[in-house]
Amino acid sequence: MKILFFAPRLPFPLSQADRMTVFYYLRHLSKKHEITLITFYEEDAELEYLNEFCPYLYDYKLIKLKKYQAYFRVLMGLLFLKPMQQSYYNNKSMKNDVMNWVQNKEFDIVYMHTIRMSDYIDMFRNTPKVLGLQISMGLNYKRMFEYHTNLRIKVMYGLEYLLIRNFEYERARAADMVFLISNKDIKFIEQHKIPLNNVIPLPHGVDHRYFKKSYNEPKEKAIIFTGKLEYPPNEDAVLYFLNYIFPLILKEHSDIIFYCIGKEPSKNILKYQSKNIVVTGFVDDLRPYLERSLISINPMRICAGLQNKVIEAMAMSLPVVCTSVANEGINAVDKRDLILKDDPREFADAICDLLSNENKRTQIAANARSFIEREYTWEYFLDRFEVHIENLHSQSSQ
Repeated sequence: MKILFFAPRLPFPLSQADRMTVFYYLRHLSKKHEITLITFYEEDAELEYLNEFCPYLYDYKLIKLKKYQAYFRVLMGLLFLKPMQQSYYNNKSMKNDVMNWVQNKEFDIVYMHTIRMSDYIDMFRNTPKVLGLQISMGLNYKRMFEYHTNLRIKVMYGLEYLLIRNFEYERARAADMVFLISNKDIKFIEQHKIPLNNVIPLPHGVDHRYFKKSYNEPKEKAIIFTGKLEYPPNEDAVLYFLNYIFPLILKEHSDIIFYCIGKEPSKNILKYQSKNIVVTGFVDDLRPYLERSLISINPMRICAGLQNKVIEAMAMSLPVVCTSVANEGINAVDKRDLILKDDPREFADAICDLLSNENKRTQIAANARSFIEREYTWEYFLDRFEVHIENLHSQSSQ
């Protein structure tokens, strides 16, 4: 098949879920299909990564996204009650540019990755259209609104939630096939509306060969959180942990170390650094930190879709303690594959219990790795993705 991909960002480096998913899709599909990519970039320095994904492409078009223009589109879009996610990546001149480039090209499938690319659906009336929503942004913004304490930011999140909840439903209806990571996301988009019959739950995987225990790192009495720390839900999770959970753990384990790993930690996080709290900023390789830790945590309160940090830790044979929302897109079994706790006291108690019980840590760690090998390899989900779009193409050709 000839497949046209729309992606909001270059599919490299593999530092964010949307980049990573598109990269693995391109690499896998290029074995049998002809792939053309249209994608956006903001800084010229990003172009140094072209050689990482261009070998998988038949053709590509890069569109430079100028931030000041994007922010202006967002402000103007709000006047017309358009979601910020929509306005940032879309305007008439950009659509004309894309249309002029593809007008003499024929494609069997057009794939748009995330809600940000969904406005381009309307450009392709006679070609089967696939929308990889991944998560419900409505659900994500609703949770951000509920938990954020800064009034100005809270209002912004609340407004985006109100604007996007109907928009993502209508965009899903406009596509021929839609992929969402979890049933929770699907139910949220469909709530109080006619159920969608074109939506397929399809998570993404983890590179279980890369994230694999090597036994090279000596263990420390440490717990770990990983994530892009400038992302508000991750910052909220870390601050929630440091304020309400970690002090309870310190009362029983005064020598415990908490590794907070991720790029661009805020001042709110950095001020907590101490002999017990290590904030590293960006690291090239997460694996040594994961391997030297005893427990991985994910105290997320605001999220949708699937938490990569959880399945990466599980793949590294680490016992994970996380909130129930962090497990929504994964569906691991509580007390077998990981530990689920939502109350701060219970979250702290679960960590203290694991710190004191090596046999329990070892058993849950082994179960976690088995769960990943059984249900969360990239090969499993990539094959399913390919089968679904091939079936759509076959049906449209009849």
